[in-house]
Amino acid sequence: MSWLEQVAISLDRVRRQVKGPEAKRLEEIRDDFGATKQRFVDLLSMTSLISADGRKSEAQKLTLKPRLERAKRCFNLIINNYEIDVDIESVPNTLQVGPMLEAELYAVLLNILSNSIKSVIAAGGRRRVRVVAAREGAAVEMHVLDSGVGLQEEHFEGVFAPFISDPEKRLYKGLDSRLNPEDQYIVGTGSGLGLSIVREILGTRKGTIRFVVPENGWKADLEVMLP
Repeated sequence: MSWLEQVAISLDRVRRQVKGPEAKRLEEIRDDFGATKQRFVDLLSMTSLISADGRKSEAQKLTLKPRLERAKRCFNLIINNYEIDVDIESVPNTLQVGPMLEAELYAVLLNILSNSIKSVIAAGGRRRVRVVAAREGAAVEMHVLDSGVGLQEEHFEGVFAPFISDPEKRLYKGLDSRLNPEDQYIVGTGSGLGLSIVREILGTRKGTIRFVVPENGWKADLEVMLP
């Protein structure tokens, strides 16, 4: 039994010994701990996948929705604390991508979700992220829309260059004033490598990634063509 499981069991035992508001509060703490445990397990699992030797893995067809849900769960603490609406319901449950490595897909999903989450926090106001995906011939076209700080069309290509994370100097200025310092390690500290890594991964699988002009009131639209 892991120490995480032991703590959860201990909390439950203490809860059964008290009554009233204290019992309810302990139940909330236990539930919060359970959610934190799941995020921790997800992150460890994905870190293990991503750090594994690719030569020992095999590219395969992967169902997109459950992996997108898992990647989203890793940011649940931020999503809840900052009241971010991350909508992935328009992604079909049976839609498959690949063949590609599972680690490659998680690296893509974690990076693009992190970028949108940082952008909507920096912008303030109503914080919305929406992911849509559909089969387009032999590929899957996925769009990640957000209500964040936006990006001028002249920078659509430049942000994919290594170490260029905030060409308009608005993203991290907004984050400095709105993001708690202890939360920056969940969404990333802004190395400027995320999008360039994603493009490199997709390129090896004949996929693409680019920003396109957003519609319907969205501030950014990241188009990802998955194999």
